[in-house]
Amino acid sequence: MAWYIELLGAAADLEEFPRRFVAGAIHATQRDGSTFLTGSHFDQFEKPADVVQAAENFLFKSTAIVSLEWLAVKLPTIGRIQRQIGNRIDHHVLLVGLESRMKMGEVGVGGSTHNSPSDRAQAVMAAAESSPHLEAALRLWGRPNKSWPALFRITEELAAHLGKGLAKAGICSANELGRFTQSAQSHDVAGLDARHRVGYNQAPSKPMTLDEAKEFVGELLRSALRSAAVN
Repeated sequence: MAWYIELLGAAADLEEFPRRFVAGAIHATQRDGSTFLTGSHFDQFEKPADVVQAAENFLFKSTAIVSLEWLAVKLPTIGRIQRQIGNRIDHHVLLVGLESRMKMGEVGVGGSTHNSPSDRAQAVMAAAESSPHLEAALRLWGRPNKSWPALFRITEELAAHLGKGLAKAGICSANELGRFTQSAQSHDVAGLDARHRVGYNQAPSKPMTLDEAKEFVGELLRSALRSAAVN
């Protein structure tokens, strides 16, 4: 018996999943020209709705991992649900949709054992799941709207994971962290997304743009995951 959960989306997005997640309790495969999630993790479920929930959870995290190297990746939606029992295939259709483009540098986890996209993705997934703070940061990063509050929350989760300030942990400079923090807190920079009201927090002399903040926080997250994957 095996469950197969179809992924729907642009070909450029879908091809990342069987390329990176080729093994494990949940992995991606292609059959009959379509991309599916499958694996032993789904064997415990009898109801299609439970299968979909598990698939959604994996998709949010796996898409976030892909977005660390390709920021524009789109979160796939779920299509057909198939259950293969012997030679018989049962089909289920659920009305479930998911909504979560420059490829960035590889996450990299150090050493020659993580050179392939699949090895890197599996190592990053394991690193994220080893820490509730890293997993929360990754899930926040995987959201389509990377707003100032979401980016700030990611830095808080990373600091909690590291047990110290990000600059003290050596993954960024105090100057760049200060630029980000002041920009995120200032209404003059972040507007309605600012953490403080108008006039409460002065903008830095060289404010970060939101795009610069995304790049900065993305590199912080990559560094933390890289370190966790190696240790």
